[in-house]
Amino acid sequence: MQCPRCEGSGICIECQGRGISECPFCKGLGSNTNALASGVIVETKCSRCAGEGFISCPENCDICRGKGIFEPKEDFIQKRDNNLTEVIFKPFVPKVTYTILILIVLATALSGVLSDRKGNLFYLLGFFYAPYIEQGQIWRFITAMFLHGNLLHLLSNVYCLFILSPMIEHVAGWKRFLTLYFLSGIAGFVLSMIFVPQHPTVGASGALFGIMTSYLGLQLRNGIFEKHVVHQLLFWFFINLFLGFSMPMINVWAHIGGALAGFVYAYFMKLEK
Repeated sequence: MQCPRCEGSGICIECQGRGISECPFCKGLGSNTNALASGVIVETKCSRCAGEGFISCPENCDICRGKGIFEPKEDFIQKRDNNLTEVIFKPFVPKVTYTILILIVLATALSGVLSDRKGNLFYLLGFFYAPYIEQGQIWRFITAMFLHGNLLHLLSNVYCLFILSPMIEHVAGWKRFLTLYFLSGIAGFVLSMIFVPQHPTVGASGALFGIMTSYLGLQLRNGIFEKHVVHQLLFWFFINLFLGFSMPMINVWAHIGGALAGFVYAYFMKLEK
């Protein structure tokens, strides 16, 4: 007569004969990652699987007794898991963030704006202008993100990127962060083409606004940041958005486009397990 529990396979139906199963608490990661307000990423070792990521089929398993194969059911004394939670601080260097910042400083310096020579060829070939895009100069979607109009513009964007980007790069991974940066920047320029096509534009502000709203997108979907961190970012987001509307020289549509793209991309972003 065929065994009704293993259907004749002789394999444990709980662990499929492996003797182990993926930990339901950490999903096989062995740890959970959380972002603190201080900018530190804390990796907490899973107390259920002791950081192994898998749970051995226990000796009190009523099917296989931890061996992975079916055996007759017997009663065993339940054992309590007393593993302690261990906190591990891992150093992280945001290499992509630093590379972007270096490129921004170099590109702006080469453009001549810091020495009041904004008419140089490097600048003229790099800034964003909708009529030039329509002529096929699509490289301006990228180059304009690294150029800035003056020293104040450069310093403000570099400082904000330095503060906000490392956390997103760490949580999302460098590939997703790089995608977020360029997607937000390009989206800002696209919206500029629609609403202010005659407005020449330079700067990483669109990408910066996308990074700001990515915190909210990640929080709504994954809940990995402390709430007051997101609240502070939203406050500064609306302050900067208001300033953009109040100053005619600022291309506020680039900010709005970047913010929308950053939020949507982050919300649907699938973090690595």
